[in-house]
Amino acid sequence: MELKKQKSKQMHQRYDVLIAIGMLSAAISILLHKPILFAGIGLLVTYIVLVLLYEKYYGNYLYLEIEKDKLFLFPEDDDIIAITFYNKGKFTLKNGYFFFTIDEEVQVEDGKYQLDERGLTHKVPLTLPANSKITLHLSIKGNKRGITQLANMRYVFFNPFSFTTITLQAQGYWTQEIVVFPSQTPITRMDRLFTNQTGNIALPFALMHDEMDIAGTREYHFSDTMQHIHWKTSAKKQRLHTKIFEHNTDMRWTVLVNASTSSKLNNLYLSKQIDTYLSIISSISMQAIRQDIQIGVWFNLGKPVQLKTNHGTGQHHLKRLLHIFASIDHSYSIVQMNTLLHQINQQIDEHHVILYIGELNQIVRHYLSTWEVRNKKEIYVLSNEDNHFVLRNHAEVSSNE
Repeated sequence: MELKKQKSKQMHQRYDVLIAIGMLSAAISILLHKPILFAGIGLLVTYIVLVLLYEKYYGNYLYLEIEKDKLFLFPEDDDIIAITFYNKGKFTLKNGYFFFTIDEEVQVEDGKYQLDERGLTHKVPLTLPANSKITLHLSIKGNKRGITQLANMRYVFFNPFSFTTITLQAQGYWTQEIVVFPSQTPITRMDRLFTNQTGNIALPFALMHDEMDIAGTREYHFSDTMQHIHWKTSAKKQRLHTKIFEHNTDMRWTVLVNASTSSKLNNLYLSKQIDTYLSIISSISMQAIRQDIQIGVWFNLGKPVQLKTNHGTGQHHLKRLLHIFASIDHSYSIVQMNTLLHQINQQIDEHHVILYIGELNQIVRHYLSTWEVRNKKEIYVLSNEDNHFVLRNHAEVSSNE
């Protein structure tokens, strides 16, 4: 990325004034026959030429490059941003400063900053020798959930002839971003989720098996049931063989997040508890992936398409979930919760264990009760009890109210 000089209208206006003064002085000296005035005019012209030459040739061919396109952090995590400057010009840029703005999602260690119209602007002293390559290492720490990037990058150095500064502004759009994932919130009674259920996902540790999914055969033992004898294999090998079935389980979790809160006039707003909700979901997601359980998350948010993820597992899926959690802000529009619940209800057979997070209202209770009683789904609700989040069965929550 190249850094180019910003043209200052004020400086050009100042030079125009000086040139006008010089021309006026020359005219006066000719009219008054005062040759000595030409000495002052010569000094003025020399000064203007030096200023213009300095501005023209100093600071050309300056480039910068950031090593990583993306950085991923949790709050309190540390990392390094390596910014390499290439000064391909013939002159050394002394006692300059590198400026950049960055949002409050991260904290720059040992950095000087000021709050101006551009945001939180950081200032780093930097000298760039001629034909050199200098790497600046910025130590950063995750501060709070969100996505940010280095912006308004510029290098500023002093012009000794005009007693002003010259600004080299980074050109183009930089795609590098810093993602701070949500923190983890501990949840009480999470162990009740780790139960084996029949399904169609083959896992070696499952207690259940699917009699329609035959993995192979083995010799028959007296403890085996006669119903599982594989008669074709037994006839071929002249000895009884029994079927071996795939061990299956389906522990897919669907997390429903009511990210909204309603006012007295029933207007919907993004909940003030959204950061807490996202910390909880982040913790649930990490535990699910750790146990090789498929998880999908549905929000009543849109931008403009409704925000949801299909069921999945593995580190790639977890990273995608955490990236989505980090990106949620007030730019998302609120979707009516009954719209989200209706969509889930249309494909309820695909959802086996449902975890609900957020405000409970009459419509939500109706759907959760229906799925629990009629569709035999496991429904859990996250409740806040004395600032501790507890996972409770929906029937248990309903009976206590």
